[in-house]
Amino acid sequence: MTEIRYFLMLYVRSVRLIWRQITNFQKGSKEGMVEIRGDKDWDIPTFFMDPCAGRDQVVNAVQAGGWKHFETPMPQYFAAAVKQAQKGLIVDVGANTGFYSLLSLCVSRRMKVCAYEPFPPVFKILQENIIQNGFSKRVTISPFAVSNANAVSTLYVPDAGHGLVETSASLNAEFKEHIGGHQSVTVRKLDDLHPRGSKVAIVKVDAEGHDLDVLLGAETLIKRDRPIVFVEVLPRADQTGLTDLLQRCGYQDVALLPNGASQPGNRVVYEAQAWNHMWVPQEKVIPTV
Repeated sequence: MTEIRYFLMLYVRSVRLIWRQITNFQKGSKEGMVEIRGDKDWDIPTFFMDPCAGRDQVVNAVQAGGWKHFETPMPQYFAAAVKQAQKGLIVDVGANTGFYSLLSLCVSRRMKVCAYEPFPPVFKILQENIIQNGFSKRVTISPFAVSNANAVSTLYVPDAGHGLVETSASLNAEFKEHIGGHQSVTVRKLDDLHPRGSKVAIVKVDAEGHDLDVLLGAETLIKRDRPIVFVEVLPRADQTGLTDLLQRCGYQDVALLPNGASQPGNRVVYEAQAWNHMWVPQEKVIPTV
């Protein structure tokens, strides 16, 4: 009897060990990851990101000051927009290593994400961050660049001398003074990627100077689904083109200043202290934080 109990005990331990290994394989081991704590009212209060040995600037910022301290105050307004929508699809263009995708999946369990990141080294980090958090069933990640055409184009990458994870590859050849390299990349329109199906609740665009082209390729989607749109407006941005699109779609522009949101307006104007803007349909309530 003693030997039987002993072997049963070994069997149970072996089964538990195998199950733990399977679970870790499916969800990813969080060893070496940085834990990012959100608000208590989020459906999932924490998520994890790979610091890339201190080379991920996004992780460095949130590790030092919390989830609100990267691109303040955009994360707060982004989370508020997710809470307001509660369910639907988030389109994350220029997802980089996944901060906004992960944040949205934690704020509401009913959200799904389609993330686009065309730069292969960063795509791999994004993919791993999604796996490590166990979100693979709620996220589709694609290595496409997004624009106003379906084609093959050139992705320009800045000089890598800074030694950090690159955050600013672009289809715009003039977005940086010094280009370190370039590569061919598949380009798709959001209107063709999302012609129907799950309603798009939020669109986030960070395309390093190519943002207007991304939104022009999503004009049908924007008019149909009326999502909240987060867009980066850089110094060289085509403010006239952005304003024309804003007005055609029936939206208001809100600049996300360090001390809070500006008053909504019907023109897109570059703000030195607020590169991130939020577009809100005229018929919707502006998310508050």
